[in-house]
Amino acid sequence: MAFNSNKTVYLISVATAQRKLAKVNLQGAKTVFYLSHDYFSYAQIRSQLGDQFHLQMLQDKFHTMLKKKQPAYLKFCRNLAKQYDPDIWWRTHFASRNAASTPFLRHLIYLCCALQITKETNESLVFISESPALLQTIEEILKSKGESVKRIRCLNDWLTRLLLLIKLMARGLIFLKEMISNFWIVKRLKFDEPPIASKPRVLLRSWFSKGSLDANGVYDDRNFGVLVDWFQKKGVDVWISPMFFNLDKKLSEYLTLMKKSRTPFLLAETYLNWVDIPRLLWRGIRELELAVHRLTFEELPVGALACEAHWQTSLYPELLQWNSIDLVLKRLRKRELAFDSFFYPMENNVVEKTFLRAVRKYYPNAGAFGFQHTVWYKEQLGMYLTSEELGEHPLPDRIICSGEAYPDILMQAGFPRNLPVLGPNLRFQYVNQESAKRRSFKGEKGAKNLLILLTFDFNNGLEILDQLKDVLKKINHGKIYIKYHPLNSRQMLETYLAFIHFPKYEWAEGGMADWLERSDAVIVTGGSIAILESIGEGVPVIRFKPQNNFYFEPFWNDYYLPVSQNTAELRQAIHQAYELSDSELDLLKQFGRQIKDEYFEPVSETKLNVFLDLVKKRTESSEQNGNQTTTD
Repeated sequence: MAFNSNKTVYLISVATAQRKLAKVNLQGAKTVFYLSHDYFSYAQIRSQLGDQFHLQMLQDKFHTMLKKKQPAYLKFCRNLAKQYDPDIWWRTHFASRNAASTPFLRHLIYLCCALQITKETNESLVFISESPALLQTIEEILKSKGESVKRIRCLNDWLTRLLLLIKLMARGLIFLKEMISNFWIVKRLKFDEPPIASKPRVLLRSWFSKGSLDANGVYDDRNFGVLVDWFQKKGVDVWISPMFFNLDKKLSEYLTLMKKSRTPFLLAETYLNWVDIPRLLWRGIRELELAVHRLTFEELPVGALACEAHWQTSLYPELLQWNSIDLVLKRLRKRELAFDSFFYPMENNVVEKTFLRAVRKYYPNAGAFGFQHTVWYKEQLGMYLTSEELGEHPLPDRIICSGEAYPDILMQAGFPRNLPVLGPNLRFQYVNQESAKRRSFKGEKGAKNLLILLTFDFNNGLEILDQLKDVLKKINHGKIYIKYHPLNSRQMLETYLAFIHFPKYEWAEGGMADWLERSDAVIVTGGSIAILESIGEGVPVIRFKPQNNFYFEPFWNDYYLPVSQNTAELRQAIHQAYELSDSELDLLKQFGRQIKDEYFEPVSETKLNVFLDLVKKRTESSEQNGNQTTTD
């Protein structure tokens, strides 16, 4: 079927659809495709429309199109990396191609799906999106092909660009405020600096969040676990470069505790100057000038999508602070403070690029090692490489993997064979620790407990809750527990749950291990190592694939683990999980032990020595090369 058929395509923003879609004369158009991952707005629009329109998401069209376009998209990104100044390019979310951090790939897939849907039907259609750039691009392409297109707007549509500019200015001001405040505190506390090295020294760059430091100043590394203390016992001088996020108290309180801690912390503000604050902000502003407005993807004009996505993800105060690491390493080098090795938690995201490039520049003889501390996802294209980009993509010397399955997974994702080496799973040690037999809290008449795990993607969580609301009202439960991700707002979740009339539930507070012991089944959308944790404990896991968003699948092997995509499939999956026989539960536990063996390598002296051996080799190499460095 070709374009230019007898139909009209209507393009409407989410804001306009919420206000007046039900009142607009669409001349018989009944099919409405929702091109957004904002699920709360989807639920609101659906409640207003009733049976007047057939509102639908892309469902499998999204994932099929993503798989089809993946090779071309990776090549597209590789070509961009060659076009731009690497000092600017690698500091941007755009360069990381992280599907969770920038909307560009999602909107690109929406665009391709919309064009395909339009081509395959002769009926009038409605497309709804929160992205003005996406609607503009669809309009331009369809009009160029002779289609009848009508754009329906409201005042908010005209203000979108202005609001984005205001948001960017606000981010810049927040960055200045936070950096000045941090400077005063760190300079006043006078943190210790590394002395002249008399033994091997390593820098661990690690994520620091609530729970990383207790009231007594005892440090519990979120990514590297016992490695910090183990290194110190082996005579290695360990320094922590923290990346703060999701704190449960003021940063000033944590900084005061860090000063008292026995763990040596390397704070950026100790080595930065006051003039570096506006310098860092200016670097962020320069990144906005990245010339992406004329980009094409497979001959499609995607410059508007690229500009919008780039601006939406620029000038984040946290990213500007994290990217100051290159200035920090430059100052450390000028002070002749030696480091033999650098370790960081590897997800192949944006903050790693600046860090690796700085290590290569200022400590060229030191080792740079990534620790694969979490799962590798299939639809997360930021975790892939192409063979053509290996020469310019910032990569570590070795990648220490946390499970037997990961070296092969990394190679499937395009990483060189010589990079992965098997180490221990430092972050999820409890999975391999013996615990009491998992209990089953059964209520009257065999009612069972269900644990719903919400991952970092807020909208995926809203979708699974919406799909479950009617299913769970008809199932005899003991209790429904909901465990929300710490990056999400509990208050917003409560508002949404009330809006959709979700059945009675309780919040699951605390660690995963305790809740797995009291749950008879777990439901999760993907994008979480909790899938592996749950299966490893022998708990039936029901996975749900989002209809308009990425499904971050942790399994790369062909396990027979069906994924639900709608209410009917969820209902069937829950019934099957609750009706497993004792022999089937035993088989599930056997499979769980297999998952533990493949994805959770136990911590042992042998596996910890993988880290130490890498340090020793680099220390010897550095001594042979006379500690050659650069201070440019």
